[in-house]
Amino acid sequence: MEKITFIAIILLLGFHIEASEIKHKITNGVAPNNNLWIDVNDKISGGITKDQFNKVIDDVNSVYEPIFKSLNCRLVFERNWDDGTVNASTDRDRTTCNVYMYGGLARYATITPDAFTYAICHEIGHHLGGAPKDDFGLWASVEGQADYFAGLKCLKKIWGHDDNVLLMGQRTIDPIAVSACEKRYSNSSDIALCKRLTQAGKILASILANIKGESEVSFSSPSQVVVQETMADHPPSQCRLDTFLAAALCNKNPDENFSDENSRIGACNQGSDSFGFRPRCWYKP
Repeated sequence: MEKITFIAIILLLGFHIEASEIKHKITNGVAPNNNLWIDVNDKISGGITKDQFNKVIDDVNSVYEPIFKSLNCRLVFERNWDDGTVNASTDRDRTTCNVYMYGGLARYATITPDAFTYAICHEIGHHLGGAPKDDFGLWASVEGQADYFAGLKCLKKIWGHDDNVLLMGQRTIDPIAVSACEKRYSNSSDIALCKRLTQAGKILASILANIKGESEVSFSSPSQVVVQETMADHPPSQCRLDTFLAAALCNKNPDENFSDENSRIGACNQGSDSFGFRPRCWYKP
């Protein structure tokens, strides 16, 4: 009996260690795994400066540090400006939620401060995006849900008080996105915020497509794929653009949290909402 009990304890301890390792794993980056490297000393045109890199992180941290604190997890940004990795990632342990941002992504030729903010919010979304979660059902929201959270919750919190009407009046926006935003919202501030979200999402999705060697993404050619089960990994870049647009068009309150158990809570849902539901190219209701 004692031998059996000892073996049972060892098996239980082994399972606990394995589950702990899974729980603490670093999630896939905002971009698929790649070997791109943009060195801090490379002479390049485009990208964002180190000051912009730090300011964007500061802006996100000012909003989300107290939110994470209320959830008993200390939000820590690892600001790896000198690292040429073209990606971002996140992990967590029992008391610390880490977000790793790299200078390589910031130095990517076509990235903007807004698109870089979108990437940060994607990483925050792995922690706070709720269901659907990864295959183990532990802490991390799946990639598509992290995208949806980024536009629907995170960016709307961060940019919601900006003068987006003035800001977007100085930019050229995709006419299809403009039409969708104007059809969805009547208030000029809401329309302008929607435009800002779609523009940042288009830039980020185009970067992701370029990294993967995929065709250029477009609001005029949404994905026709219908998945039989929810994807855990990165959806194709066109599907991700569709998700960014859906997040911009969903009018749920950004302060309404997603649920860890019920993926319908806090989201727009097909059948009950006319706009903003998660695309079927990655999400199975």
